[in-house]
Amino acid sequence: MAFFRPRQILTDMLRCSNGERVEPWWASTWWALWIVGSFGGNVAGRLFFDADTIDGLRKATIADAISSTILVVTAPIAVIVVRRTTEALERKRAQIALAPVSETDALAGA
Repeated sequence: MAFFRPRQILTDMLRCSNGERVEPWWASTWWALWIVGSFGGNVAGRLFFDADTIDGLRKATIADAISSTILVVTAPIAVIVVRRTTEALERKRAQIALAPVSETDALAGA
């Protein structure tokens, strides 16, 4: 679930706010980088655990540096994801607030 559910939740929120399935570049880029960086961190951790030589530690350090760099690049894209998703949801909320209320809706709420 951890590998696909957060992306599904984001897609569902964007679909609710925009009325259609939207695949913006920033959502796909954020999720792909997050998965790659997370896997890289996992690999680096295993390499550190199994490192018995200086060469093993060097390889583990390089793997850790690469995965950390990927995750650092992911952070500003995550900010874009949060801002643009929030903006889309706020636009949808404003549309709903301005929508006229029908007589049957008003009676159902009374």
